Amino acid sequence: MIQISELKKDDPNYRFVAGEGITRGINLCLMCTHYRKEHKCDAFPEGIPHEIWILKVFHNKPYPGDNDITYKPLPEYDTSIENIKATYDKYFT
Repeated sequence: MIQISELKKDDPNYRFVAGEGITRGINLCLMCTHYRKEHKCDAFPEGIPHEIWILKVFHNKPYPGDNDITYKPLPEYDTSIENIKATYDKYFT
């Protein structure tokens, strides 16, 4: 069994997901087509708000100051039926 040390809520590696804090994992911002680097993206060129970065708010709906840009997964993380069909068609038809 792997044991993961508990992180305090003010630790930058702490993530909030569905009411539970988790200590490790990939940040959804890193899986977004709009992410650039250093906690910045097309929606928030000056810096992604902390509550979005820690997943307290999922940025799939408009958020103040987001320049009308919301989360859009990179193709390899897109599980929409449209993407699944396009991937199938690309490789199997």
